[in-house]
Amino acid sequence: GTVGSVERGSTHERLTFTTSRALEIGMTLAVATPDEGLGPVLYQLSEAEVRESSTRGGSHLVVTATGDQIGRFDADTSRLTLHRWVPPPGSPVTHYTESQETYRLPSNAMLIGHVLGTDLPVFLDTEEVCAGHIAILGMTKMGKTTLADSLARKMATKRRGATGDPTGENQKSRGRT
Repeated sequence: GTVGSVERGSTHERLTFTTSRALEIGMTLAVATPDEGLGPVLYQLSEAEVRESSTRGGSHLVVTATGDQIGRFDADTSRLTLHRWVPPPGSPVTHYTESQETYRLPSNAMLIGHVLGTDLPVFLDTEEVCAGHIAILGMTKMGKTTLADSLARKMATKRRGATGDPTGENQKSRGRT
C-alpha cells in the first residue's frame, strides 16, 4: 500500500518523500512511472528524520524520508537497471514486497540472494566474472569463503580453473586437511 508521497528535492538517484506510516530502514519502495509497460522505479529506504512544519497559528511534526534508487526491474533479463527519471512531487510512494512479473535467471547466473524484502534476484553473471577480475570483500564471518567456494564450483562445470589458499584458512574452516 501507499506509504507516503514524493516531495520536492528528489533527484534521478535519490527519492525524498513525506511518510504517512511507520517504515523500516532498508525496506524497498516503489514509485510508478508514467510509461505504460515499464515497471515501477525501486528505491531502498536509507534515512528518515522528524521535522517541525510551521503554519500560521501552529506547527506539527512531519517525518521526511529518503531512499536511494536501486533501479527498475526488467523481467526479460532479470536485471535491475537505473532509470533516469525524477518522480513528480505528490506521486504516491508504495511499499514494494514482490515482483509483479515472473522472471527467469539466465543459464550463466549464480543466485546469491534477493533484494531485501522482495523476491527480486541478486545474481552473479559467471560469464562476466570470467571476463575480468572479482574481489569479494566483507567482514569476518559474512560468507566470503562460502561465496568463493560456491562460485568456483559453479564455474568449474564449464571451464578449468584453480583456487589458491595460501594461509590454509579455507581448508581449516571447511574441515579439510
